[in-house]
Amino acid sequence: VQAMVYGNQSDESGTGVAFSRDPSTGTAGIVGDFLVRAQGEDVVAGTHETEPLSSLSERWPDLGAQLTEVVEALERDVGDLVDVEFTVEHGVLWLLQTRVGKRSPRAALRVAVAMAEDPTFPLDRAAAVARVAYLLDEPPTDVPDAPDGAAEIVAEGLGASPGRAVGIVCTDPDEAVRLGAAGTAVILVRPETSPADIHGMAAARGLVTTLGGLMSHAAVVARSWGLPAVVGVADVAIERSGIRVAERRIGSGEVVTVDGDRGLLLLGSHPGEGAPLPEVRTLRAWQAELGEETADGSHQAGPESAPVPEIAARGALSAEDCRRALVLKGMATAEGIAAFARVSAEAAAAALTELVEAGEAQVGPGDRFMITPEGMAAADAAYRAEAAGAASAIEPHLDRFHELNLRFKEVVTDWQMREVDGERVMNDHSNADHDAAVLSALTGEVQHGIVAVIDAVSDAVPRLAVYRDRLGDAVAAIVAGDTAMVASPLKESYHTVWFELHEELIRLSGRNRADEAAAGRA
Repeated sequence: VQAMVYGNQSDESGTGVAFSRDPSTGTAGIVGDFLVRAQGEDVVAGTHETEPLSSLSERWPDLGAQLTEVVEALERDVGDLVDVEFTVEHGVLWLLQTRVGKRSPRAALRVAVAMAEDPTFPLDRAAAVARVAYLLDEPPTDVPDAPDGAAEIVAEGLGASPGRAVGIVCTDPDEAVRLGAAGTAVILVRPETSPADIHGMAAARGLVTTLGGLMSHAAVVARSWGLPAVVGVADVAIERSGIRVAERRIGSGEVVTVDGDRGLLLLGSHPGEGAPLPEVRTLRAWQAELGEETADGSHQAGPESAPVPEIAARGALSAEDCRRALVLKGMATAEGIAAFARVSAEAAAAALTELVEAGEAQVGPGDRFMITPEGMAAADAAYRAEAAGAASAIEPHLDRFHELNLRFKEVVTDWQMREVDGERVMNDHSNADHDAAVLSALTGEVQHGIVAVIDAVSDAVPRLAVYRDRLGDAVAAIVAGDTAMVASPLKESYHTVWFELHEELIRLSGRNRADEAAAGRA
């Protein structure tokens, strides 16, 4: 039994997310987003224009002081930067949950040094080095110099993830994947992002959203990937083939620059270079003092990584299967490939190393691997060869899959939205009956239907049978109470696995996603 509190009850109610330190820069002091008369999803979905956390303290000074005290205490208790979700109901502060906060690579280094140098903080030098050792080989730099006076500022928003990125304007995630695979640097511009956009985000060099705040989906994912991002750029209107700011139109394919430190979108190429971070020198000195055992033996994955489940199969992973996994995921760690392919992390790492040495993959932000144009060409050729023998056997089952896909989209939409007084609003998950009905449809009707399709297509392509197990694992997690497994972009969630299965069926039937989207089937 869990009590519910509501941030949309009155003008003395609201909701927000607080970080104990700035997750973009590492600067001390709590920061976050807040909304009056709202529920939690309104803040994190990126569909609302949020207020900075300072507005809470201005509105309710006593509550602001209480929140600051609690967040600082939690940081010391956890021994790391924390992310705290909270609700204010009729003037009373309630904490919903806390966890270690995702942060940019630059912030990760700064926070590790600051905490280890504070004699009152429960983090020593060895633990600090271990926490960020994965960043020291190719460390991030400091803030690039300000753009020169010749740089035209197109629009301003919130600097959600630091760094400077140059690329062409692209407003479609599928197009971003196609262009990225061909070696083109892309800046993805969206109203907001959701798990359905994750493949396009992985293919982009930088990200811009017109809605959302510093704790929106776009901001959190961009920081964890080290992807420069600006959010809440309200002056930008997205059109079919480009963007418009007032009377100025910038077409798809025109070069722009994202400045994630200053929250700027610039016309043209203005890459800029930052100076080395002093924290890198400090950490390397500590690393040398502590010796090779600590430096090499206590490596941790980035803060966004999740433990890899125990995998029954422990065989080697072929280059073809590894290449296919990267194509489907867009960007993934060795652990993510291992979970996808049901092999050990060691087997996945060995296959990824082989692809990198062959020039078919490269290492991206946060120890994630990405396919190169050469790798994409090899994967496309393999899919075409496979489709030549499998398409005729898969084709009879596609109509049923498309029916299920439409139903699945309805279910996911119902999970994110619900009807209140005849109007569709963001689902704040306060209606237990509504959520129970949605989850029942997903784990019952949808799951039973897709298992039958998987069993049928696996007769033609046996490796597709693994999707039955992967979707089954997601269902088991949802039934056990982990509802993030419905559609979380950074987990092996039901939505993630479904998207990858859909992509496989499109390719194995000799089709492509652009044509499927035009036909209303993507």
